[in-house]
Parts: sequence; structure tokens; C-alpha cells
Amino acid sequence: MELIFVIAVGVFVYLKFFKKKKASKNDEKSFNELVGTAKYSVYQNNSGIAIRADGSIVLSENGVSKSYTADDIREFSTNFTPVTYAGGTGLAGTAQQLAQNARSKAETGLFIMVKDVDQPKWHIKIYSEKELARWMEILRQEVSDQ
Repeated sequence: MELIFVIAVGVFVYLKFFKKKKASKNDEKSFNELVGTAKYSVYQNNSGIAIRADGSIVLSENGVSKSYTADDIREFSTNFTPVTYAGGTGLAGTAQQLAQNARSKAETGLFIMVKDVDQPKWHIKIYSEKELARWMEILRQEVSDQ
């Protein structure tokens, strides 16, 4: 009985992951079509940001992409929360570690506040400290210096 349950859960997770991966590819394609030729661009973890040659900024998160002017950007910041070992053993330890990983991913990234009542906050899921620093400098030059 346990084996059947494990197989059923495995099939469910695989199908859910496959659908999510396919949707993510479609979202990335839509993002790239909206962006066109960009000075700077990154798309990863179902989110993205691009600076077009005309200075407009395209943001994308979970399948929603919008374009903004530099004046529409209210503020931007980054946060990096490293994954730490939660401790524990067995199933409880694994559950703690999964929860810690999820919390770290939710708190890490580039956060952009814009003049938009429908989606005022965007979370660009960049998990590399170096890439986060790069995008902060890009935004300082492209948004703050205008």
C-alpha cells in the first residue's frame, strides 16, 4: 500500500513539474517578445527584468509581464538570504530543511516597487549575490541617474 502511495505521489509531482516547466518556457518566450532588443536582460526562475534601448524597463513575474518608464520606478532593493542547515534528522529534519530552502528563496532577489495599482511590487528571483549586485548597479545607472 505504501509503495502505491509513493508511486502516486511521484507521478503527481512529475506531472505538476512538467506543466510548470512548460508554462515557464511560454512565459519566457512572451517576456522575450515584449523585450525585443535590450541593453540588459535576465530571465530565470519564472521572473525577469530587461532594460530596453529606449530606457523603458520590462518586469516579469509568474507569467505577468509589464513595461514601465524610469519615472514609474519608486524604489528598488535586493536581499540575499543564504540557505542554512536547519538541523534534525530523518523526515522531520528533511521537512525543516525544505522549509528553510523555501523561506530563503522567498526572501532572496531583486525587489522593485512601481507606480502600478494592480502590481506595485515585483520580485525578480535572482539567487546569485554577484548578479544581484550587478542589477543594483544597472538600475542605479539607468533609473537613478536620469
